Amino acid sequence: WNIITPKIAGMVANFTSYKDYVTYLSAISLVLQSRYDVTFMAVGDGPLLRPMKERYNHKNIIYTGKVTHPEELITIFDIGILASLIEGCPNVVLEYMAMGKPVIATDGGGTPELFTDGIEGYLVPVRDMESIVEKIHYLLDKPEKAKEMGERGKLKIKRTFAYETMIQKYIDLYRELCVE
Repeated sequence: WNIITPKIAGMVANFTSYKDYVTYLSAISLVLQSRYDVTFMAVGDGPLLRPMKERYNHKNIIYTGKVTHPEELITIFDIGILASLIEGCPNVVLEYMAMGKPVIATDGGGTPELFTDGIEGYLVPVRDMESIVEKIHYLLDKPEKAKEMGERGKLKIKRTFAYETMIQKYIDLYRELCVE
């Protein structure tokens, strides 16, 4: 990808009306007005990719298009971001956490159930560009805090979302229901 900056952040999502690339790209455009040490990636494809590329054109924004193994790109991120208008349970947030990346995500839908604001990352209001900008600057300026949040996210995935843990929770629930 020919990235020469020391820091990388990105969003993995389809370019559709449910994913809020406008807020993400607007926020990172503001960040790039004052920082030259970060490259932002927009990982995904979809009907809104071309208009977004045309509207938000900056040398430190990489549009990958369709990627079959986004986890390979997530491994190089310093921050995983997800701006969306509505969500169920966004797998990409779990992937960010599993790979030890601090998360900045909008608080719509089921996202707040996946991590705790200020612990594994930051929840921001939907369409709140200023909050995304603030959290990006904070995590880029405080790499020790970002690393700590990423490690907490990784631990939460192991404790809460590992297959063994989930299976045991189902067994416990079935036993509890059978007793009643």
